[in-house]
Amino acid sequence: MSDKLITVLMIEDNPGDARLIREILEDEISNRLRLEHVSRLDAALGRLSEGGIDVALLDLSLPDSQGIDTFNQVRAHAPQVPIVVLTGLADEAVAAETLRAGGQDYLNKRVLDLCVLHRSIQNAVDRARSQEMSCRAQESVAGVDGVMDQFLAVIGHELRTPLIPVLSTVSALMDEPTTAAGHLPDLAMIRRHLELEARLIDDLVSYSRVGTGGAAFQRTDCQALVERALAELKQSIYETSAVVTHGPLPSLWADPGQLQQVFQHLIATAIRYRGDAVPFIRIGAVQRDHEWVFSFCDNGIGFDPKLAARIFIIFQRLHDNDEYPGTGLGLAICKKIVERHGGRIWAESEPGRGSRFSIAIPATGADEP
Repeated sequence: MSDKLITVLMIEDNPGDARLIREILEDEISNRLRLEHVSRLDAALGRLSEGGIDVALLDLSLPDSQGIDTFNQVRAHAPQVPIVVLTGLADEAVAAETLRAGGQDYLNKRVLDLCVLHRSIQNAVDRARSQEMSCRAQESVAGVDGVMDQFLAVIGHELRTPLIPVLSTVSALMDEPTTAAGHLPDLAMIRRHLELEARLIDDLVSYSRVGTGGAAFQRTDCQALVERALAELKQSIYETSAVVTHGPLPSLWADPGQLQQVFQHLIATAIRYRGDAVPFIRIGAVQRDHEWVFSFCDNGIGFDPKLAARIFIIFQRLHDNDEYPGTGLGLAICKKIVERHGGRIWAESEPGRGSRFSIAIPATGADEP
C-alpha cells in the first residue's frame, strides 16, 4: 500500500465476521491502515458525514437496513467513498447488482484472506483516487477540446517516458548471457508489469479522448473495417489457429477509425478468452427497425451472465492479470465509442459455452447528409 495511512470503515454487525476481518488485517493496522468499525447503517452514515474515510467495507445485511437498499443509502450519502461489499453465499446476486450501481468490488466472507482483502482495499482506493484525478483534469479543461487533447498527450508522454529506459534495461539484462538464470523469472515479471503499465497509460488516454479525439463521421464500409481488423490481428490468429468468419456487413455513418477499434477489440477478446478448442469467431449483422445489430459470437470460456454489465465498467475485470493480462479499459472504450455513435453494446454468455457480444448502431446518422 502507499505511505499514506488508509482509513477503512468496516460496516458489519456480525461480531464474529468483524473479528475475523480485524484479525486478517492485524499486521496492516497501524502500519498501513486505520480500521474503524460500526455495526449499524445510521452509525455508518454519521461517520461518513464526518469525512476522512478512504474505503468502506459494507455488509449488506444490517439491523437497520437490508440488501441493495443498504448499498444505495451509503452510496448516496458518500458517493466519493469507494465501497467493497462483504457478502455471504445467499446474497451474491445482490452484491453483483451493487457493482452495476457503482460498487468497487464484492468479497465472499467465507473465503476471505489477507491477499484478497488487501488487494481489494488497495484497488478500491487507487481507482477512487484515479477517478478523482481524472475528474479534476477534465473539469480544468472542460469545453476546450484542443487543450484537452494536448493535455492528455503530454500526460501520456510524461508517464510513459520513465518506463522506456527501465523496460529497455530489463530486456537487455534478460538477453545478456552473463545474467544468472535464477534472475530471469523476476526480470520477466518486471517486464510484464512495465508493459502492462505502458498499455494502461495508452488505454487511459484513448478512453479520455473518445469524444474529443475522434474523426468526423462518414459513410463507412463495415466489411472493409473487419478485414483491416483481421489484418492487424494476423499474428494472434496464426498463433492460435483461430477461425474468423463473417457474412455480408453493411455500410454505416460512423467514425471508421473508432469503429474498427471496436471490431478489432471484440475479435481480440474472443481469441484471448479462448478455451481448449480452436477459437471460432462468427461475425454477423442484421437490420432491426432503424438500427444495425452486429454480433460477435465465440466458443471461448464464457463468463457468469450476472456479470455481463460489469465488464463494460472502467477497471472492472473478471480475471486476475496473472491469468489473463489486461488493463480493464478495452470494453469500456468500446462502450464509449458505441455510445458516441448513438448506439449500445451488451454481452450474453454462460461459463464454458462461449460469449456473444452485440452492438446496435443507428442505420442512418443524425447528421448524415
